[in-house]
Amino acid sequence: MKKNFNFESLVSKIDNLDSKNIRSLLLKLVKKKNFLENIFNKKKEGIVVVDLNLNIVYANDSAIDLIGLPDDFIEHKISKFLRSIDWREIFQQDKKMVHNF
Repeated sequence: MKKNFNFESLVSKIDNLDSKNIRSLLLKLVKKKNFLENIFNKKKEGIVVVDLNLNIVYANDSAIDLIGLPDDFIEHKISKFLRSIDWREIFQQDKKMVHNF
């Protein structure tokens, strides 16, 4: 089984890296990011990622097509495009789930 990615461990090691190793590390991270984005965009289900202020930070191609998001959708409120959803209720339910976990 492969070890999980540990961001804190990575950050702690950066101070000890020379420029060649930092470049190598950045290239690996870009490859991983591209790999994950490809998986994310191949999903038929629409996936939208929002921050705590309901700003869209990412959406896959299916979500863009399904919702009809414009090209400049990043940092727009999701509630602008999905008006019939009670976003406050969703966040309250989410807080309850996290608290009970």
